[in-house]
Amino acid sequence: MSEAGHREPLGQRIRRARLDRQLSGVQLARRVGVHPSNISRIENGDTTSPTAELLQRIAHALELDQAELLVYLGLTVPRAIPPLHAYLRATYPGLPDEAIQEAEDAVTRIAERYEAGPRET
Repeated sequence: MSEAGHREPLGQRIRRARLDRQLSGVQLARRVGVHPSNISRIENGDTTSPTAELLQRIAHALELDQAELLVYLGLTVPRAIPPLHAYLRATYPGLPDEAIQEAEDAVTRIAERYEAGPRET
């Protein structure tokens, strides 16, 4: 799946997550262990293919699911079914984090009402 499709560009997704967590680019760079210019280049779209290892470190620093960022490189984390939040972000890129959480909470309430737990993968 190309980034040119319906998905939010990688740099914008990382910037949005960083700002949601009230981190500066310098603070994120420190957490990730890279020079701040690396974060800036990714967020500005100047580096369109960062390494999978770097995206994993960024995901960890921003408390994001690694699968959500790795999909930008055409990679997937071995998993039978993607997490709901990753699916919602890819399908509805304009949804803010609080809307994603609201949707996940709604699914949890529905599952509890029907006594249906998550599938074992």
